[in-house]
Amino acid sequence: MRLRPIALLLSVVVASSACSVDATAPSSLAPPERSTMAKGGRDPGVSAATVGDRFADATTTIYTTTIDPQRRNLLRFGAHTLDIAANAICGPDSGYGLASFDRNCKSSRDPVTITATVRETASGIARIDLKPEMRFSPRRMVTLTMYVPNLTPRSPALTILYCATQTTEYCIDEAVLDPSLKTHADYGSSTVFRRIKHFSGYFVME
Repeated sequence: MRLRPIALLLSVVVASSACSVDATAPSSLAPPERSTMAKGGRDPGVSAATVGDRFADATTTIYTTTIDPQRRNLLRFGAHTLDIAANAICGPDSGYGLASFDRNCKSSRDPVTITATVRETASGIARIDLKPEMRFSPRRMVTLTMYVPNLTPRSPALTILYCATQTTEYCIDEAVLDPSLKTHADYGSSTVFRRIKHFSGYFVME
């Protein structure tokens, strides 16, 4: 079956402020204690305050679209993409949170409206907040790809971190606990990408 990119409806473009750096996932998704996340002394992320400062003056664009979850969907948010496999979206009663992400679930059959808030700094580094709250079947692949200007093999190593809410103290590299969520680079397309298992806020960090 031929895959067709889905055109998204651009709903609004505004200048962001510090208070607008609010991710979409609930506080129930807050990560474990920092000492639990770290392995071999590795720092798993960055403070939420640092993230807020970084995107305080970013330009914000909001995209929204309604999809059929029983089909594969390739969504484009400007230079960034979200590839959702067919039948990947779990039904609304499947549970949500760290304890649920690797549990099998019944796939949703109803149309789903997705909203993506994309914040980009003057240098083109992005943060994407996705909603509504949902998780994906561990048997299906959902990949978030983010454009990074001038990315080369000589660039610093980049990671797509996850941050639950504005009140969460720490934003994390989920690959510390789950290697399948490791960030990869495609230098030919100047992008970084990784699997995601739920909708939340994601951003690129050196």
